[in-house]
Parts: sequence; structure tokens; C-alpha cells
Amino acid sequence: KEYITERDKKKKEYISKSDKKKEEREASIIELKERKTKVVVNLEAQFQAQNDQKVMAMDMSTLDDTQRVYWEVQRNAVMTRIFKANNNNA
Repeated sequence: KEYITERDKKKKEYISKSDKKKEEREASIIELKERKTKVVVNLEAQFQAQNDQKVMAMDMSTLDDTQRVYWEVQRNAVMTRIFKANNNNA
């Protein structure tokens, strides 16, 4: 009877440790996802700010500069979509 009691006690301890490790892993995963989301949001904000600055600069630029700025804005828009897609897949 003592053996069974001891076995049950050890089993509960093992399950408790296992549950604790699982909770710690899940908390770590959630933290990493939150950090990734913050990075993506910051990058999106940077791309948007660059786009805003470039669009404002277009009024004062030459045709060549305007074309260069246009393609840079397009690239930033594509990068934003890529980061959003990658973030949604995580």
C-alpha cells in the first residue's frame, strides 16, 4: 500500500513538473509572437513614414527623381504586404 501511495505521489510530481514546463513553453511562445508583432508594426510604420516623406518630396523633384521615388514607394508597399503576410502566418 505504501508503494502505491509513493508511486502516485511521484506520478503527481512528474505531471506537475511537466505541466509547469508546458506552461513556461507556451508563455515563451506567446512572448516571442508579441515581440515579432511589435517588430512588424515598427517596420510597417517605418515604411509608411518613408512613403509619406517620399510623396511629399515628389512635388519638388525632377521627373527622374519622381520615378525613383515612385519605385521606392512601391517597394516599401510590397515589403509591408510581405511582413503582414509573414506575421499572419506565424
